[in-house]
Amino acid sequence: MSFFVRPLGIAGVLLAARAAAASPCEPSAALAGDPALVATVGDLLVQHGIGNVGEGCPRVRARLERRDRSIVVVRVGDPEEERVVTEPATAATIIESWSRSDFENPLLATHAATLTLVTPVTPAATSVTSLREALTPSAPPLPSMPARLQLFSAAETSFADDRTSWVGFMVGVCVQLGRACASARGRYAAVVDGPGMWSEAERHAADVLFGGDIPFRLGHTTLSTGFGAGMGSVHTGTRASGMPQGSETFGLRADAHMAWTIPLGLRIALEVSATLDVSQVTDVEGSVSAGVTNEPRIFGRLGAGLRFGGM
Repeated sequence: MSFFVRPLGIAGVLLAARAAAASPCEPSAALAGDPALVATVGDLLVQHGIGNVGEGCPRVRARLERRDRSIVVVRVGDPEEERVVTEPATAATIIESWSRSDFENPLLATHAATLTLVTPVTPAATSVTSLREALTPSAPPLPSMPARLQLFSAAETSFADDRTSWVGFMVGVCVQLGRACASARGRYAAVVDGPGMWSEAERHAADVLFGGDIPFRLGHTTLSTGFGAGMGSVHTGTRASGMPQGSETFGLRADAHMAWTIPLGLRIALEVSATLDVSQVTDVEGSVSAGVTNEPRIFGRLGAGLRFGGM
């Protein structure tokens, strides 16, 4: 009797092992990172049969981030792997390839090649194309942000340390290079009020400065801080005893500025700014009446205008 029981027991164990091996172990993925990307890619994975089920099965951990206009997919673990794609569907396909062990089966490659021969573009064919893109070794990553040109202008009112008030305008250009924005700006301003003989005298200034800005996102708006340095000139003119007199000075200029940009459309935004400007006189030509005060050294400026280009 034991002669029959032992083979039956062995057969039962083999059948149980085969049934356990045949029971599906559903792949799953744990996503983290950008909430919007996690929701979108998570829905796509569920459609492809990747979920948070399959207890006891290995679970892939992935982090999703936005890098400018691209999507960064990072596989968390050992080894850690990073891919840069442009669409959520491709990101989902990459995570699916990490979570499915059957992607290494040669039969899958044959099946994928057969599907790509179908002429009509169907969802299945699109999925296989995305899978091929995901499994193909990626080229070295491109620079994080292409250069973008921005133009800006503003009307300004200024207050100087000699108690004069100025009005003028500023124009500039900014080229986005990665995180920073290299800028150049020109400024013109003239005295409109102040103590002394400004009813009989006039003074105007022109500056050119080069520098950079660092933008920070504040919701749908942008706050930028930066600096500039360059050269400028001041012309002062007056009439003394009926004869015009004047002087022209040149010197170094430096400023620290802050701007708040509020988008109005796809490529246009309202911008308000505040600037602290310091000037230094290094050369003097001509002379003016002694009734005209010396040039100011410190300016506080407020401006409002428009910014055009990539935001």
